[in-house]
Amino acid sequence: MMREAHQELEIEPQPANMIRYSDLPCQYVCEIEELEVKPDRYSFRVTKSPVIQALLDYDLSDLVEPFYREVYRAMTATYLPGAKVSLESDNPNEIDLTIER
Repeated sequence: MMREAHQELEIEPQPANMIRYSDLPCQYVCEIEELEVKPDRYSFRVTKSPVIQALLDYDLSDLVEPFYREVYRAMTATYLPGAKVSLESDNPNEIDLTIER
């Protein structure tokens, strides 16, 4: 649905636009830092997130990476079929994601 909405608004479906123009509430409560912006590759760091904070509050930091991996892979699969999502997390308070087609 977000892809269709973007196309109606003439926003090209590409990795950066999936995040920059997200229709999810997390867009308004999460903080991200863009690391790399290219038409077919977008890397960003989630530096503040209610999900990360909740998992840390309950001593479940080991679930941060699986949560983001599955959520962003599912979103990407419908928004940009065939694109890949990779992520890194050396710090339990943040996570780096890359979306690439």
